Amino acid sequence: MTQTVGTSISTPIVAGFLALARQKWPDATSNQLLQLLIHTTVNPDGGWNQYTGYGVASPATMMNTDPSQYPDVNPLADKGGGSSPTPEEIAQYADGVVPPAEIVFDNSYTYRGLDESVLGATTNPYPTHLGTSPRYHAK
Repeated sequence: MTQTVGTSISTPIVAGFLALARQKWPDATSNQLLQLLIHTTVNPDGGWNQYTGYGVASPATMMNTDPSQYPDVNPLADKGGGSSPTPEEIAQYADGVVPPAEIVFDNSYTYRGLDESVLGATTNPYPTHLGTSPRYHAK
């Protein structure tokens, strides 16, 4: 590898570390592997900060730590402090229940909620299928 400057190279390197962890721990969920990544970093602060994130990834520590000890919860979804989108906002979007007026420039969005007023709204450029959200049909 040649010497690089900046953070762009960190993404493929960390993706490689996660691929190695997936190979070693094939029964671990994606969320557990993310938990493994952040719990095995080298970070003197012991948590997330705006300058170094969770710290330096440690592939050796990752390979020697069983991720099944961690919960199947995405540790990156909600950092707190009012960050957005929240896990609930992501779920609302995925279920198609975000009011169309709040969606901007998303040609793939389909409103699937129950609000009949969006049918004739001139502010709704999105396809609308009332009541078809998976939220209403889950077992």
